Amino acid sequence: MPDGDRQGNALALIQGTVGLGEWLIIGCVLSWAAYTFIGRQATKTLSPLATTLYGSLVGALFLGIAALIQGDVAPVSWSWRVWAGMFFLAIFGTAIAYTWFTEAVHQLGAGHASVFINLVPVFAVLQAALLLDERLGLSVLFGGLLVIAGVWLTTQQKNLWR
Repeated sequence: MPDGDRQGNALALIQGTVGLGEWLIIGCVLSWAAYTFIGRQATKTLSPLATTLYGSLVGALFLGIAALIQGDVAPVSWSWRVWAGMFFLAIFGTAIAYTWFTEAVHQLGAGHASVFINLVPVFAVLQAALLLDERLGLSVLFGGLLVIAGVWLTTQQKNLWR
């Protein structure tokens, strides 16, 4: 199957073809697992806020390296709206969210807290619909309900199987 025909085609996975996007997803999953595990260990001696700070600094280092490799980023020419958006994402989308997640890992353990990461795409899609007027198709709504049901089942397993 030519590369152009594979894009967005779930059958490509069944046929055994793996592209760059799949490798990037695997890398993201492994990075998140490492972050969660290391964060759990770090919160034994550091506060969740300090753990998030150090994790964010390491993440910024890797992101900076990736931006240098990419080569076409020119933050000096960004408008104030772009900078305001970046600041908003840095504070609310990163600092607060990661601090809360690290606190959850500290309080609940990595396994229980990690279940809730499945809700990230659900909230991203809802925000895209509210803020960007994206259409929510039936398959997206059904997928979101499945994710929510999965998180609920995972967190209720002790109560359900007694």
